[in-house]
Amino acid sequence: MIRVGIIGAGYMADHHLKVLGAIEVAEVTSITSRTYESASKMSQKWGIKNVFESHVEMLDSGEVDVVFICPSVDAMFSITKDVLERSIPCLIEKPVSLSVDDAKQLSDLAAQNNVKTTVGCNRRFISTIVGAKMACQELGGLRHMNVVAHEPISEIAASGQYDEDVITNWIFANGIHCIDLIRFFVGNVEEVVSTSEGQNYSAMIKSGDITGCYVSRSDSKGRWSITLDCVKGRVTLCPLEKTVIQSGSDTQTINLSDIDKEFKPGLFDQNSSFFKFLESDSDKANDFNLSDVHDNLQTMELIDQIVS
Repeated sequence: MIRVGIIGAGYMADHHLKVLGAIEVAEVTSITSRTYESASKMSQKWGIKNVFESHVEMLDSGEVDVVFICPSVDAMFSITKDVLERSIPCLIEKPVSLSVDDAKQLSDLAAQNNVKTTVGCNRRFISTIVGAKMACQELGGLRHMNVVAHEPISEIAASGQYDEDVITNWIFANGIHCIDLIRFFVGNVEEVVSTSEGQNYSAMIKSGDITGCYVSRSDSKGRWSITLDCVKGRVTLCPLEKTVIQSGSDTQTINLSDIDKEFKPGLFDQNSSFFKFLESDSDKANDFNLSDVHDNLQTMELIDQIVS
C-alpha cells in the first residue's frame, strides 16, 4: 500500500479523497490544513487516522509516502517547495504558482531531488476529451483548434473568495485548464501572436502545420468550448463534457463515461495514472498522459506569451 497524506481540507481535497477511497493501492493515513478544525472534520468524514497541526509536521512524521497538495492558491508554492525539498512524490493541484518564475523554481527543485510529480490537469483525462483526441486521429489529424474560454472576472472578484493577486492572475489560476488542453491536442506551441489587452486575451498559435486560436474575455459569459478542425471532419466540445464528431453527413456523440459521472470528471483516471507512474520505473509523467511540474512550466510559459 502507498501511504497518502492530504494537505488541504477544501473542495478539491474532498473530491480527491472520494477517488482515493476507490483506488486499491492508496491508503490515506494523514491530513493537515490551514486550520486544525477543518482537517479534523475531513478526517472524520473519510476515516483518516492522523490529523497534523501543520504540513511540515506531517511531512516529517514518517507517516506518508506521497502527498496530495490541495491548499488555497496563495499557499500552493511555498507548501510544494517544502514537499519537493524532502523529495516526497506529490500530486499538486493547479495552479502550482501564479508566476513563471515560481513554477521554474519548482521544476528545478523537482529535477535536483529526482522527485516524481503530477499537476492536477484532470481535464486531460475526461472521457469526452480523450474521445475527442482519438477522433482527431481517425479524421486524418488536427489542422486547427479554436478555444473560447471566457471568465467573468468581476463576478469572480465579487464573490470575495480570492485575494487580488489571484484575481489579477486568474488565467494562471483557472484559465490554465484550457491552455493545457491546447498543448494536449497540438503538442508544444512554437509560435504565439498575442493581441491581448488587460484580462481580455486573444492569441493565434502555431505548432508545425497546426494553427489555433485562444480567446478569453473578462466581460463575456458562456461555457468553455473547443472546436477541432481535422482533415476529414470536425470535433466540437461545448461544454467540454460532451463531444460531437462530424464527418460528412455522419454525426456521433460521446458523453461522459460512468466513472466520470461517479467522480469529478477526469479525476479517477488521472489519480489512477499517478499511482501507476509512482509504481513504474519511468521518470516521465508523459508516459502516463500526466502533466508534471516540468511539463506544467511549459504551459505557464505559454500563458505568459498569451498575456503579453
